[in-house]
Amino acid sequence: MKKIIFLGLFLVTSVSVAQAAQWIDGSGKSCSQVCLDKGMSPVISGIWEKNGNNFNVCAADAEGKGFRAGYNLIPGWATTCTVGWGGQEKSYSKYNCLCQ
Repeated sequence: MKKIIFLGLFLVTSVSVAQAAQWIDGSGKSCSQVCLDKGMSPVISGIWEKNGNNFNVCAADAEGKGFRAGYNLIPGWATTCTVGWGGQEKSYSKYNCLCQ
């Protein structure tokens, strides 16, 4: 019975988190600032060891072929979203930030 209750709570929590995340236009600002302006927090995919800053999740339309997930990183890449494209990383100035 405890397992069933735990599973139920886990599913409810997971659905709530998934519904709370949303894509917000980030062009020209760091995802940290974009999300903060909306009273939210950026979704983080990791931490850059060199300076301890977060890799914030973003998405850009790579070469007009559709949106793909990437990262937005302060300070060097705070106003771009860097995504994988054609075996390379490319940075785009028009992007969306994933906020929660």
